[in-house]
Amino acid sequence: MLQANVRRDGSSKFGSDNRYGVFPSFSAAWRINKENFFNVESISDLKLRASYGLIGNDRIGDYRYTQYVSGGFYYPMGVDQHQVLGMRGFNLANEGIKWETTATANVGFDLAMLDNRLTLSTDVYKKRTDDILVNVSLPLSFGGEYSQLLNAATVENNGVELVLGWREVKNDFSYGFVGTFSTSTNKVVSLGGNGEPVWGGDIDYNSGSVTRTMVGGSISEFTVYVTDGIFQSIDEVNAHVNEAGDLLQPNAQPGDIRFRDANGDGILDQEDKVKVGSPLPDFEYSLSFNAAYKGFDVALMFTGVYGNEIFNGVKYITESMKEYRNYSANALNAWTPQNKNTDVPRAVKDDPNGNSRVSDRFVEDGSYFRLKTLQVGYSLPASLLSKVKVDALRLYVGANNVFTITNYSGYSPEIVGGNIYNRGIDFGAYPLFRNINFGVELKF
Repeated sequence: MLQANVRRDGSSKFGSDNRYGVFPSFSAAWRINKENFFNVESISDLKLRASYGLIGNDRIGDYRYTQYVSGGFYYPMGVDQHQVLGMRGFNLANEGIKWETTATANVGFDLAMLDNRLTLSTDVYKKRTDDILVNVSLPLSFGGEYSQLLNAATVENNGVELVLGWREVKNDFSYGFVGTFSTSTNKVVSLGGNGEPVWGGDIDYNSGSVTRTMVGGSISEFTVYVTDGIFQSIDEVNAHVNEAGDLLQPNAQPGDIRFRDANGDGILDQEDKVKVGSPLPDFEYSLSFNAAYKGFDVALMFTGVYGNEIFNGVKYITESMKEYRNYSANALNAWTPQNKNTDVPRAVKDDPNGNSRVSDRFVEDGSYFRLKTLQVGYSLPASLLSKVKVDALRLYVGANNVFTITNYSGYSPEIVGGNIYNRGIDFGAYPLFRNINFGVELKF
């Protein structure tokens, strides 16, 4: 089996010279079990598949290929330097921007055995996105904080997807399950320009960046300060020095957090931020199960992820104790000379030691296992329903988000939304709710 197609897309978000993009794709498959030489009775279907295709992306703001200006700025003009209301630009035009292009290659197979009771589908894929549109900051010599939109970055994703299923019917009893398992690795190949890392994920106006995207790593890796416990005495503060004998944290007092000089240069600054995790999981999985016996039926669905981290922005806001605002009850467990067995630093005005700086204190394991859906039903016998001229009547009770097993202390470990540089940051999204429902299905 062969299939090929070509699509040509146009978008007014690009200039006239680059408005259209051409994106071909093709796929091929070989159903081996249909060949004369194949004679394995237990295998009812065996198909090899391969595909390759290009697709474009134009999800940027309007008119980004041209320069835009804003008013409300005053400039001194003339000999007497009168202030004149004027405009200023905020970007450098680039009429050469064009479609991002994603190329995806996929190889897999489908297998069915034992009278189609056992099914297996496997895919291995590689996805590469070139000409990613990113804002590149320009030098201040351009006359202000300008940036330019460029097709500058390249990102690769590789992964494996497995789907395993089983179903069987034995007289009045039937059951089946479908399990899925997928992995994905992400690598930044290029960021354009001079390849400087892209920082992002600011929690508030003076928190500092939480994520770093750099060549050779993955998108939005959590890159923060590393903590090393809490100073329990002034002697511990004085012992935390560099090679020259200078205090690494001169404003620290007992009860403050000890931070590591990660690069060993004797100065505690942003260069000491290190990668402590990624919002991308090592793998994701799900399991769906259903069974029926005579008039009874049950269906369940489990989902989960493993190996990702979450930056708990809610904890940062409600435990940082650097400003006048409401805090969580956990702030009551702050360090005091009488309460030293705690991981919450002392409460102190203006935070002179910078205990609130973004650190691994707020990075948590985001793995979870959840019973996503559950439903139990009962269908009344046809012999009984025929007396009231009803073809079918089913009663059921169900629930969504029944329970979640996780080490994450926030509302929910399922963090979605935000731009790519805010991935895995919990800004206080509304928690998932548990829904319980009852229903009746009638068929006349």
